[in-house]
Amino acid sequence: MRLHPVRNVLESCVAWRLLLVTVLLCGLPRPVTGYFDLFLNHSEMIKLMGIEADLFYVRDGAVNDYAMSFVVPMKPGIDFLQFSWQSRTAYPLPYTISVHFDDNDGALQHPELDIQTSGIIPRTVESFTVHLVCWGNITKEVPVGIHLHVEGPPKHNDTKLIIKRNKICIKGMFPARNRLPAAEIAPQQGPALLGAAACALGLVLVVGLIASAMYVRARKQIRQDSLQ
Repeated sequence: MRLHPVRNVLESCVAWRLLLVTVLLCGLPRPVTGYFDLFLNHSEMIKLMGIEADLFYVRDGAVNDYAMSFVVPMKPGIDFLQFSWQSRTAYPLPYTISVHFDDNDGALQHPELDIQTSGIIPRTVESFTVHLVCWGNITKEVPVGIHLHVEGPPKHNDTKLIIKRNKICIKGMFPARNRLPAAEIAPQQGPALLGAAACALGLVLVVGLIASAMYVRARKQIRQDSLQ
């Protein structure tokens, strides 16, 4: 889906904010046991939507269908999402997580997670981050799905979630240098490293020449003293 004016982006964000207020005021979770919490904390909500409130996708083991049903737009310039989660049971809760995206034009870099793609949900509140960085080569809205599968305790059902986002990329808005892949940064580092090595070698040569000159001068002085 290609965007025309940037105004469409702003209108989409305003519309989502209104829907989000409805979710926070009226959204009721369905009684499905998930045995964990998954939410956006108020700091993340302020960053994304300007709303100071936690948004729970799963709370006390109940999935919030209203929150899960919305496809949230990510405004240009926001390159990551931070989720908070916590296990609510003494049993280990194994999880698997992956990020899927639909982008045939190469607008979005490959999404990155700062946690393992499989593991155990922590028993205290911790956060994990999903990086969604555009290349800046095209204006496009890229559908993204964060797939989370959590195994339930013995004799209980698993929980499967798909958190949907639309990552908005704008042509000309390039990623920060620290978000470029290593392959893109490495060619720029080569000349700098070569220059540093050349300077170090030159310094060694200069010191060596000075030491040699001082040694020769000292030998000449010794010879003159011995002749006298």
